[in-house]
Amino acid sequence: MKVRFGEFRLDTDSRQLFRDGAEVRLQRRTFDLLELLVRTRPKALSKKQIRDELWPDTAVGDASLTVAVAELRASLGDDASEPRFVRTVYGFGYAFAAEVAEVGASAPAAPAAGVAPRVL
Repeated sequence: MKVRFGEFRLDTDSRQLFRDGAEVRLQRRTFDLLELLVRTRPKALSKKQIRDELWPDTAVGDASLTVAVAELRASLGDDASEPRFVRTVYGFGYAFAAEVAEVGASAPAAPAAGVAPRVL
């Protein structure tokens, strides 16, 4: 999956996140959390659903998820009190809040600089 949101471009195949063309390095779980939230948007996921996805077959508490969300927000420059990307669903879990645009073959190619588009 290759998508854009805000100033970011996410490529889940190469497991890379870019901000304005510069790579943003994420811990493995932080990347997994971002990928999960973007993939399931706009659905809100419960804390249990997220823990089960990120830590399968491992018993972890809310603190592990809280740390992962804090790391993700810090990497995105997001603010929990005024979220642009990661929305807290109080008493439940989290959701991805930003508009997302697919990147790839479906996007029309821009004409080369100085070349007028051909009109039929």
